[in-house]
Amino acid sequence: MSSDLGNMRAVALPVTDAQRELLAVDRFVPVPHLYNVVVEAEVDPGCEPADLAEAFAAVLAVQPALRSGLPERPDDGALLVASDVGSSGVLRDWSAPAAEFELCRAAALEEVGATAFALDRPPLVRAVHLRADDRSRAVLVLAVHHSVFDGYSVGVLRTELNLALQGKLEVEDLVPQREAAFAGELAEQVAAAAAPEADAAAAALADRLRGVSPTVLYPLPGRPAETLFAGARREIPLTPAESSGIDQVCRELEISPFTLFAALHSATLARHTGEDAVVFGTSVMTRRTGASFDLCGFFVNTVPVAVRVDWDQSFAGFVADAVAPEAARARRNAAVPLSRVAAHLKPERRGNRNPVFTTLLTMQEPADDGGAGAPVRSMRQHGNDTAKFDLLLWAKPTRQGWLLEVEHDRRLVPDPVVSGYLDSLRSAIAAVGRERGGVPVRELFGNGSAVRELPGNVVEYCDFARRVLEVADACPDAVAVEERRTRLAYGELAKRVREATGGLAERGVGPGDIVGVTTGDLVHSVVAVLAILSCQAVYLPLETDLPRERLAAMVEQAGCETVVGEGEFPGARVYPIEELRGPATEPASGGDGACGVYTMFTSGSTGRPKGVLMANAPLANLAAWQQSALDMSPRTRFLQYAPLGFDVSFQEIFPALLAGGTVVSRRPVDRQDLPALVRRAALAEVTHVYLPAAALGAFARAAQAAGELLPAARFLCVAGEQLVADESVQRFFAERPHIVLVNMYGPTETHVATAAFFRAADQPWRVHAPIGRPLPGVVARIVDAAGRSAPPGVPGELRLGGIAPALGYVRDPRLSAERFVDGEYRTGDQVLADAGGELVYLGRGDGQVKIRGYRVELGEVEAAANGIAGVKRAVAAVAPGQRLMLFFVPEGDPEPDAVRAALSRRLPGYMVPVRVFPVSSIPTGFTGKLDREALVRKAAEAVGDESPSAAGVPSNALEAQLRRWWEEALGAPVPLDGSLLDHGAHSLNVVVVLSRIEAEHGVEVPVLDFFREPTVRALAGLVEAGRGAA
Repeated sequence: MSSDLGNMRAVALPVTDAQRELLAVDRFVPVPHLYNVVVEAEVDPGCEPADLAEAFAAVLAVQPALRSGLPERPDDGALLVASDVGSSGVLRDWSAPAAEFELCRAAALEEVGATAFALDRPPLVRAVHLRADDRSRAVLVLAVHHSVFDGYSVGVLRTELNLALQGKLEVEDLVPQREAAFAGELAEQVAAAAAPEADAAAAALADRLRGVSPTVLYPLPGRPAETLFAGARREIPLTPAESSGIDQVCRELEISPFTLFAALHSATLARHTGEDAVVFGTSVMTRRTGASFDLCGFFVNTVPVAVRVDWDQSFAGFVADAVAPEAARARRNAAVPLSRVAAHLKPERRGNRNPVFTTLLTMQEPADDGGAGAPVRSMRQHGNDTAKFDLLLWAKPTRQGWLLEVEHDRRLVPDPVVSGYLDSLRSAIAAVGRERGGVPVRELFGNGSAVRELPGNVVEYCDFARRVLEVADACPDAVAVEERRTRLAYGELAKRVREATGGLAERGVGPGDIVGVTTGDLVHSVVAVLAILSCQAVYLPLETDLPRERLAAMVEQAGCETVVGEGEFPGARVYPIEELRGPATEPASGGDGACGVYTMFTSGSTGRPKGVLMANAPLANLAAWQQSALDMSPRTRFLQYAPLGFDVSFQEIFPALLAGGTVVSRRPVDRQDLPALVRRAALAEVTHVYLPAAALGAFARAAQAAGELLPAARFLCVAGEQLVADESVQRFFAERPHIVLVNMYGPTETHVATAAFFRAADQPWRVHAPIGRPLPGVVARIVDAAGRSAPPGVPGELRLGGIAPALGYVRDPRLSAERFVDGEYRTGDQVLADAGGELVYLGRGDGQVKIRGYRVELGEVEAAANGIAGVKRAVAAVAPGQRLMLFFVPEGDPEPDAVRAALSRRLPGYMVPVRVFPVSSIPTGFTGKLDREALVRKAAEAVGDESPSAAGVPSNALEAQLRRWWEEALGAPVPLDGSLLDHGAHSLNVVVVLSRIEAEHGVEVPVLDFFREPTVRALAGLVEAGRGAA
């Protein structure tokens, strides 16, 4: 007991579970005034300060809760202090000039609301009586700690103050009655919470919650786990029409306002979180005795509510089937302590937020006034710039209609996101008001707007070959292509292109034909591609290191009858580029924006790759935007890093040539050798570099290790998968402020459609970097779970329209019609628009993932595995570290290694699973959907089970360090002597680890040396050998 209480008469009373929970949270959070209830009362300006002080003291006397507190150890019971505590030190009197009344009122709300109560030093009340000096206005502003005061208590306080000011409060008689009633109510609540049925109800509720994903508004990657609880509050008075609609729907559906608002909130949450089931909390009154309704106190409990949303159901059906039963369950569970539910649920506890739910819905009591001539005319609650939850919604009936109030955490749910939530909620209110219960749930909401474009002009056509030849004719001596010792001038390039154009024309190549390209070097590739485009034909890159079966399928699917380069392809004629020297021929004319430029293949869910036929218009627009946005000119020297079969190669080659710049080959450097690539970029003085996003970190670390500042570089572009701008990446750019980082996004079906720019001066950047805004002429629309265009902060599928989409999939009208709909390409990528209007990538909404920068459709891997003898059913999944796993139900006794070997013969290396596991069955989740995460967990357990015996014991500190680094890179245990390739090692993370070795040990391990024996122990031997050589 504190010294302040030592001189007072105090009795021990029971402490409810709800109070214990609040006490625990109050001590845990860094904001001492978070749980202050701030109330403002309009008071008769003629009320004298002494009279109000006397009345206030009387109310404190007859309300035991207002003179009680909680000790440091709530197990000792609550503390009830003497009834003669009075109002001294609790209530202050302020007077203000009438002209400054509002300023002083705001100051009183701020000061009183920020009171830091010591919970063991009651009374937990502070107040200010503010009067205008001309007696035109007066208010009473008070703060009461939530542990002794709830929303219902506001009305009790107003009634008691009016009685006291009118001389009608019988203090002497009421004090013992109220103290007995208070003790009795606390005892009833403690007994109800301790009953066995309460624990059973808690366990049942936990079981329901386990089947629902966490409900998170504004699910931005990298969302802070900790918050400062800084909040803002808004009032939204509904219109008479909206309020009338709410009342009428309640009557027609025979439901309470709480059930209606729970349904509206559930549907809005589902839209704004992208989930088909949501969890939120609601405050339920727990007053169990009749006498308790005359008491102030903390007589509420917070109960989780879980609601499943069927978008195709009518609103009436949704309310009846999903919401009304949950509302009834919440009322039945009023006595169930949330701490008991959490004990059964065992939710993941991250940070200082509520681990069970992050939003709360509360119904407030009607705000009746005090009656004609009453001294206290009205009371209303205020915020105090804090937020207990991510979002808290109050609904309150008033004489003017329904009033909504929203309190939100400004860090976790910014203002634009809250505005979008409120727009959705009001749209739903209007829809049910108009159409009542018959409106489908998905039609509750309107459409948000498309994402704002980047600035720039829209270009709808470019005759690429003719334009490059025009540049060549204007500056024939400038260098177009550099490769090893070759410096191909524009004049020579033009000569070779015109001759190859003639050679192709002689061999029957014409407009619309698809011509394969397998040339081995950059010079020949550029000549071949420009010659093909000169014939108004379409080029098809064919990477000869792909499996022969896949190449044959690509050629067949594309209807390709001519190939320039080398190799053998069934049904196609192959011509080496040297044999295509025909009469010099100018480019054919007659093209437009709908003409094809190239066909590139990407993974397909049916087991066959899909050939994307890209139109001229998107590429013309992209090239023009890139030349402007990336400051490209004849001084541009663009590093050509990507394989020709990656659409990025178009951006590396064509904008540079159109600008009169130089395309610089990466050769003789291997793509996997990032330290050598840094040296190549520096020596060649390249101005522009385009890398896979996954390679950026290794490139940056290699440059740091070499002390290379890359003074000629101006733009470093990345794409292919999510950009992670970690500390090392940001440090790289901070030390090279002359280089701008550009994060680009676009599926093969549209090429680059969005971009975000990052400059050193704007650091720190978000680690999970946004993909930016759409290019000029590109329409980016996010379609949410309800099928509507989403407002800011709402996750959904990104659909790209405007000038962006390709012509479709070559010779596959069915699939084209499925994915290219109404002028838009359905990307399958989940994104949201952040508070600043930039797109943020969230992941795939279907079975497509990115492995080593390649887009992989899990269905294609599964289709290949399902065709292997002994495999009854196969499911692919991605484990942490982007490791591709395969799980199969065996039919017979096939060995996992044999299944993996069969897949390696059928699929490219990046599509071959690193591990293959036999399973007895394929798990499904709560909703019946395939549960890939359960399979990944099962794989982790299997790997964990085998790791103690298989991993081995390091023989020295170096082996231990290298294994630790590999486990960090792969996100899983690895053996000392087993192949790291079987555990997810690939070229990009190999380079990351090798760069780390070079930085710390000063030893440069050649990539090819590592791949000869890719084990931890062998790598340690290479490092030791390097040390010895040094």
